[in-house]
Amino acid sequence: MHEHFSYSKLVDFSGRARRIGLVMVVFLAVVVVRLVQLQIIMGDPYRRLSDNNRFRPQRLDAPRGLIHDRNGEVLVDNRRAFALSAIPREVEDPDETVGRLDELVVIDSDEAVRRIGQFRLSSVNMAMHVSIKEDIPFREVALVEEAMTDLPGILIESKFVRRYVLGDFAATVLGYVGKIDKRQLESRKDSGYTPESLIGKSGIERACEESLRGVDGGLLVEVHSLGKPQLETYFREGRREQSWVDSLGRKLRTLPPRDPVPGHNVYLTIDRRIQQLCEERIVDVSGTIVVMDVDTGELLALASKPSYDPNIFVGTGNPSGVREVLDDPGYPLINRAFQARYPPGSTVKPIIAIAALEEGLITPEREFSCYGSYDMGRRFRCWNRNGHGAVSVVDAIAYSCDVFFYQVGELLGPELIAKYCRMFGLGRSTDFVLAGEKIGFVPTVAWKRRQLGEGWYRGDTANISIGQGAMQASPLQMARVYGALVNGGRLLEPRLIDRVSEDGEVVSRSRTRVQSELDVRRETLDVVIAGLRKAVEKDTFPTGTGHLAKVEGVDVIGKTGTAQVVGQERSDTEEDLENIRYKFRDHAWFVAVVTDKEPRVAVCVLVEHGGHGGDVAAPIAADVIRGIYQGEEVAQPRVVTSSGERRHGRAVEE
Repeated sequence: MHEHFSYSKLVDFSGRARRIGLVMVVFLAVVVVRLVQLQIIMGDPYRRLSDNNRFRPQRLDAPRGLIHDRNGEVLVDNRRAFALSAIPREVEDPDETVGRLDELVVIDSDEAVRRIGQFRLSSVNMAMHVSIKEDIPFREVALVEEAMTDLPGILIESKFVRRYVLGDFAATVLGYVGKIDKRQLESRKDSGYTPESLIGKSGIERACEESLRGVDGGLLVEVHSLGKPQLETYFREGRREQSWVDSLGRKLRTLPPRDPVPGHNVYLTIDRRIQQLCEERIVDVSGTIVVMDVDTGELLALASKPSYDPNIFVGTGNPSGVREVLDDPGYPLINRAFQARYPPGSTVKPIIAIAALEEGLITPEREFSCYGSYDMGRRFRCWNRNGHGAVSVVDAIAYSCDVFFYQVGELLGPELIAKYCRMFGLGRSTDFVLAGEKIGFVPTVAWKRRQLGEGWYRGDTANISIGQGAMQASPLQMARVYGALVNGGRLLEPRLIDRVSEDGEVVSRSRTRVQSELDVRRETLDVVIAGLRKAVEKDTFPTGTGHLAKVEGVDVIGKTGTAQVVGQERSDTEEDLENIRYKFRDHAWFVAVVTDKEPRVAVCVLVEHGGHGGDVAAPIAADVIRGIYQGEEVAQPRVVTSSGERRHGRAVEE
């Protein structure tokens, strides 16, 4: 019986051992299978997840290319600045975190919470950085750094920001950059842009976006469980170097970076000295000055006032300055040379004269009588109430006789006037590189019937014969009209960009482009040029309407224009002008061409509500011409330094 009991126990023990062994085998098999799954099958994905927890992607901003004038002077460059940013996925409580930040620095709390929340749960890159405040002072950087352990997801970054070296100089030409908007991002989603990218918003910054924008780089920065990675700048043996450290001061390991590629440099046709001369001459008025090389189409100046300082759009630090510019009733954001249009007034009379000569309706010798007014259903006055007497086409241009052009316009009719105006580029684009060009307008019989439901009257012909009524043109258009008179009848595309370079090597260079050629005889142009030359002469009696544009030693031809804003009696004296409300005063025009110097330039001056072109715009043109050819110096511009201060001097590429 004892032996039977021992045998039974042994059998029972062996069964339990087998069951335990089987369980252990199954357990080990599960462990082995799981290890195989984790280490071999799922090894790469989990390794990537581990690296994502240990390494943080860091974008390395590429500096935008520089913008220079034609002589290499730097007009726009970059400077390093601190930015307060957030990684939305790492901000546990946006309201609480932003509340702590608000106690340390001046920020727009509501906007910061909105921006963090916008990307916190989105499908955008988990490590994407969202700017809260850019270009922050070092004092605020220090305050944030001290509190960094209590600010999860917040970090300080070093970024490139734009610097417009001469402040408001050529602001509407250079433009400015800003955060990309949804529409722009959608159209460029495959070009490396992110919701935080900067993009050219206007001017050259916008037109040359593809050239100026570089290629961002990146690297992976090791992240410890405590502290946030920061870019530390230090100097070693006189050289500026940088390394990544956390907020506890520990140097972080980085994987090899992909270096950013700077953008290309853009060289403009603008001459800094001439542009500044023009800007200073209209600093106290609303107006514009265009200076164009009539043989190449190069724009040496494209001045417009009032203006603004593009530096206010840099970063997020000057919202009041931005609002002031946006609300300014003087519209400083537009360039009046090509983004505005005006009745051309008497500056269009050379086109009317050419049309009549080419159509054989008049000869250079034929005279028309001016008695101070002309009956075309009602009486239309000449600016000279006493009349000019018998005048030929040369004298009619020189003395700007309205009655002569009323009669010639009636001979031509509205369709021929429209034909020749369009031949000279009015009412159509110049193909200018900058956005927002206003193409002007040339009215026709069909247009008036279609738009206004009215017939065409003799008075309508009288108006467009002297550049009034519905006719409109931009100063840029008128500059190239007059350029075509002396360059052999070539209507040139205005050139603003000279070349684009990379590391000193020219990548692309612009060329002179002829948009169209005038179908006009050389002898016809010579007759009109004779009238324009006489308009500027001082030694004749009576003197031409543009005699105040005369510059000794320079052959200047030109034409005045006084364009009425509303139908009213002309302001014949300065006292009359003062009695008219500003917005109802005439616009003052003068368009000149220098024919005997190199380069030959067209100078177009437009002063809004300035009064008489001969009294106001012509002297400005003379000052500009003297400055170009006789070397009159202008005051040195005030330079914006890397610290935001202003000093006298100029910037040249190193």
